[in-house]
Amino acid sequence: MSQGGGEGSSGGGRPPILRPGDSNEWVERLQRRLIGRGYVDLEPNGIFDPYTKDILDRYLEARGLAARGMVDGDTWTILED
Repeated sequence: MSQGGGEGSSGGGRPPILRPGDSNEWVERLQRRLIGRGYVDLEPNGIFDPYTKDILDRYLEARGLAARGMVDGDTWTILED
């Protein structure tokens, strides 16, 4: 598994781009944000697995947005709202 975090993973304040297969503390942050938005059946394990991707896509679609299958800057912004 990838440790993930191409852009933005170098310690700055900007969250990294996350993709399925990534495994790191940012994925756990993503999972905790989704739990905080009502997706309580998600276990925060720090692995961007197919289940995390599915829940992320459902979260975006529930807000009328296209499922992206990844987390980029726009997705982090949506999760902050």
